[in-house]
Amino acid sequence: MTEPLVVDQPAPHVRRVSMNRPDELNAMTAELCEAMHEELRSIAADRSCRAVILTGEGRGFCAGVDLRGYGSAPDNDGSDEPRDRFANQVHMSRLVLGLRSLPQP
Repeated sequence: MTEPLVVDQPAPHVRRVSMNRPDELNAMTAELCEAMHEELRSIAADRSCRAVILTGEGRGFCAGVDLRGYGSAPDNDGSDEPRDRFANQVHMSRLVLGLRSLPQP
């Protein structure tokens, strides 16, 4: 299986994070979103990183939510469908907050 993110360092003190679902125009799934959350936490803690480039592999940056299915946020257990759907929305919306709270531009 392909990793949802490709992360590299194109220049000193710069981290490039590329969404890696080019065949789906990098449409967001729970797996991709969770990988982004984890990477953002790593970047925020990395004092040597001074700038972040967020991009998408292939011809599209990000088409939005994958309409074929987002999947399940990490805490979803399937016991309460409305609660799980709300948790999916929270999971993805917190990604924007994570991006905005990064200490790096």
